[in-house]
Amino acid sequence: MKALTLNQKLRMIGCTFDEDLPENHREYLVDIEKTLAEVLTSIQNMTESHRLVTIIFTWIEIHGWCLNSAKFLKVIDRGEFKGANFSYIGLASVFAVSLKLRNWNSLVKKFEPTADRTFRNLSDEAVLFYNGPEKWAEAFRFQIPKDSLRTNPKWVLSRRALAELNLQYRNRLIYGSDWRSDVVTAIQFGADRPATIVKWIGISYEPAYRIFEDLKDAGFVEQHQNKKVIV
Repeated sequence: MKALTLNQKLRMIGCTFDEDLPENHREYLVDIEKTLAEVLTSIQNMTESHRLVTIIFTWIEIHGWCLNSAKFLKVIDRGEFKGANFSYIGLASVFAVSLKLRNWNSLVKKFEPTADRTFRNLSDEAVLFYNGPEKWAEAFRFQIPKDSLRTNPKWVLSRRALAELNLQYRNRLIYGSDWRSDVVTAIQFGADRPATIVKWIGISYEPAYRIFEDLKDAGFVEQHQNKKVIV
């Protein structure tokens, strides 16, 4: 089965890119934290990095509440991100905290101290001189000119529209942005044992087993078997 491109994954978490989704896109378990980790560690090498940053910041304004920070940190510790530059994670986290999204605090603590202070296509010295810095960025010495990263709600789906597209997001609206929500999602995609849940969502085995047993005793697991999923 063909893997989704990064732009398609971003569409699946609510960014309004033009790239079409496959007809069977609802069979893909597109993870919010992993997709954010992928884009924020690769954005520095993209030609349209400025535009993408503004889209991600818009996403944070509308959907940043749903980030599971503990899960994001586990994702980043995976081998695929070894040696990656985490500066854009630091920048995005500071922006999120400026919006009073407390679930991003642990990301600021981990990634802000070692982040770059200037960014290609973002830190224009002339514009910075004339406009001055963004207040939220200045507090952490990030060289971001004022009004250079304007967001636009048209660039991302609404909460209701994203809930219709992405089951993981819908469950976070219902259950909150914690591990139980993602275990529910994995089961709805057909996971029939804790080991499969661990593999799909990155949770440790003990809480996966405990939550799985809770949902099994509630009769939830049996309702969602034999599903087809692409991880």
